Amino acid sequence: MSTKTKKEPQGYVCHWCGTTYTNKNTFFYSSKHEMYKHNGWRTTVCRDCVHNIFDGYVHQYGDRSFAFYQTCAKFGWYFSENAFKRVDNGQSTAVGLYMQKANTGECKGKTFEDNIYERFHSPIGNAGDTVNSDIREYSDEWAGEYTPKEIEYLDAYYAGLLRDYKIITENHRDYARKISKASLYMDQCLEAAKTGDKNATGQYKQAQEIFDKLCQSAKFAESTRSINDVGLGCFGRIVEEVEKGEYVYKHIPIAKDDIDEILAAFSTIEKSL
Repeated sequence: MSTKTKKEPQGYVCHWCGTTYTNKNTFFYSSKHEMYKHNGWRTTVCRDCVHNIFDGYVHQYGDRSFAFYQTCAKFGWYFSENAFKRVDNGQSTAVGLYMQKANTGECKGKTFEDNIYERFHSPIGNAGDTVNSDIREYSDEWAGEYTPKEIEYLDAYYAGLLRDYKIITENHRDYARKISKASLYMDQCLEAAKTGDKNATGQYKQAQEIFDKLCQSAKFAESTRSINDVGLGCFGRIVEEVEKGEYVYKHIPIAKDDIDEILAAFSTIEKSL
């Protein structure tokens, strides 16, 4: 039996479907956004309509995470892709499961305005990014969930390592990927530490130690030498090029001089003896 009543003078009206409810706390989701401050911190759209709106976004975009991102934007909720994926059951009721955890973990005390702040103050993002850049997706290459901008950072850093060092074995490539991810994490911790958060400062120091240890363990050899290298280093450079097939000696014949004639004469005398 439905608990909806069409004519309840002291009820709570859903601004989406117009239905009147007798209990706001039961039929309306909570929201910490300021726009609901004078509505008892409850949305003005009933739960059934919220579910329908979410389903509509899923049908429109074909991506449940992005559909929920849009739903959060509409009702002022903080969006955490990881938290949503942990409760997503493939149904519209995933919204309710998420809201049960909305004030815990990474969502505690936050609203969608925090998403906007994080987007525009990300060390790897910029104001021109689309909302899709906030969506984390699993990357087989990087063995984890990253946003498109984070993948761009990792790819660029990895390419730089390939350019600057001799990375030819799978072990080297594995270290190069780990170093790239450690660099990304260290940058993110540094940005957080700039806010004065003592915990973030500690995380940055830990991230820096991990990065340094990985670089030391990798023992990469430089792929090029400085043009100012002298002495035995020059011979090492020639040997390196020969081994790589990049240097082949070319014989250039020249006319014999008096010294050559004398050496030839001595060679003849030696053979006759």
